Amino acid sequence: MTETSRVGEPDLQELLPLVRAYCDFYDSDPSDGDLELIVRSLLEDPERDGVQFLARDEHGAAVGFATLYWTWETNHGGRVGVMNDLFVEPARRGGGFGRARFIPFVPSPGLPWTVPPAGPAAWQMTLYELAGGLRARNDYALAFPVKPAARGAAGSPIVAVYGPGLREALVIDARRGDPVRRIQLADDARAFSTVVDGKPVAGVVLVNPLRVVLF
Repeated sequence: MTETSRVGEPDLQELLPLVRAYCDFYDSDPSDGDLELIVRSLLEDPERDGVQFLARDEHGAAVGFATLYWTWETNHGGRVGVMNDLFVEPARRGGGFGRARFIPFVPSPGLPWTVPPAGPAAWQMTLYELAGGLRARNDYALAFPVKPAARGAAGSPIVAVYGPGLREALVIDARRGDPVRRIQLADDARAFSTVVDGKPVAGVVLVNPLRVVLF
């Protein structure tokens, strides 16, 4: 039986190697001391700074972790959670392990949360979208509400619709997390993304008259 729990002092010896593997995945190289300082700071003040969760497999071995940091969001008018780190050992990816283990610990819908961009790890992005969140950078500056538009096969661009009436859209590169372009949507437009002949495509379906326009 697998389980996920809040990180405690006894978990540090198993957590820190996972944190190091997470940094290696993104080619970053903070010192061991700096990583331990972050982990211990979260343990000391989880209400102000954030919390970490550790996932274990059916044998009790630590196989993944997530970090949720607390911050402020002006457009929300209050505190929000940012899922800054999410890591599952490569051998465990793609089987729904991360979704099953970590999503129950994401804040309730009453507390908005965002996820900063990761690297080319499509499994992470899919997990975030299934959880009802949107992987987004602070510099996207999207007005609430924000939600992902309909998305097709793996590798499709992310299309985030946002603002009053969800009448604006931002196309985001699926691998790098980079914004590609912003579009003002017509009232009858429904945004989508997919893959055509191996190429990522985004566009809208217009109802009157019925037609498809690619971005």
